[in-house]
Amino acid sequence: MSEPAAVFAACAAMSFLSFAAIAGIRAGAPSTRAAARPGVLRELREGLSALARNRPVRLVVALFGAQAFVRGALGVLVVVVAIDVLGIGEPGVGTLMAAFGLGGLAGALAGISLVGRGGLGRPFQLSLAGWGLPLVLIGIWPDTGVALVALAASGFANSLLDVSGFTSMQEHVDDRLLGRVFGLFELVVIMAVALGSLAAPALLDVLGSRGSLIAVGVLLPVLAAFSHSALGRIDDGMAVRADELDLLRRTVVFAPLSYAALRRLASSLGEQRFAVGEAIVRQGDDGEVVYVIAEGRVAVSRDGEPVAELGPDETFGEAALILDAPRNATVTALEPLLLRTLGRGPFLAEVTGNRLSRDALDGLVAARDPAAG
Repeated sequence: MSEPAAVFAACAAMSFLSFAAIAGIRAGAPSTRAAARPGVLRELREGLSALARNRPVRLVVALFGAQAFVRGALGVLVVVVAIDVLGIGEPGVGTLMAAFGLGGLAGALAGISLVGRGGLGRPFQLSLAGWGLPLVLIGIWPDTGVALVALAASGFANSLLDVSGFTSMQEHVDDRLLGRVFGLFELVVIMAVALGSLAAPALLDVLGSRGSLIAVGVLLPVLAAFSHSALGRIDDGMAVRADELDLLRRTVVFAPLSYAALRRLASSLGEQRFAVGEAIVRQGDDGEVVYVIAEGRVAVSRDGEPVAELGPDETFGEAALILDAPRNATVTALEPLLLRTLGRGPFLAEVTGNRLSRDALDGLVAARDPAAG
């Protein structure tokens, strides 16, 4: 068995290798349009404001905090359980945590199935309960084999909880505020882990080893049960069809966006149909909507002169929103037309907050100028 110094040395070496692997990565050139970076206190206030008015994310962060509290307590309790309850000594602590890690690896692989499926409230609820119930089982049935299987189950649930919870948070937060919200999330988790670690010795004094495991383990299933209705509604308003996501992915403007941002946009899409010869937008009109062509073709004209034709997977109407100017072209249906529509607010929030998407949009507007609608 290795001495503690060797373990710390191995961890330090792995950390250094990780640093070396990413040391060559360079950030892209900052946009000339970027505003001055706000101070830390302002970013904290913006994050708190975004969290306060976003009920789904507020709920997920609170439940993650409860899970972190249990995780902090488990870090203390697992030592007591290995030595005093199971009698497998100090090496047994590593064995138990290795079981947790192996379960987490299996859960990470299983978590791939959650990507793109939507409806993440229920997987999050089940994973939360699945994190705590195995700890209750260890307290009721203190056997080494049971403990290994139970902690592997907790690790499995931990990975699924992370995948479903993090994805859900990203889907409900504007990309421009995502870093601030996740910063607050990390603060909540760190504080909760510390509180759990501090609470564990007090629980041991009052309830004993097995009682403490049962107490901390039952907390998460109880919270999951109380949150059943709220977690079931967490994806309300986020219904997204696969064909709408695929359509956005095929466009020049929206393709660079993250999956979570695409889901937010897809949930905001409207639908309009036009017959041959109908005008969708007219030159000089105010612009409040961006159009994505799902089926059919359109003709773009300016001052009565034809300048372009657009077909499926192409967009028009962006210039008026980006430049905050009237439509500078008329767009008319050449064929029966099916359009997906996106309002000013969602469009600007997502596209202008992503440098690659904004660059693609600027290039598109420049290429079409002055024909852009």
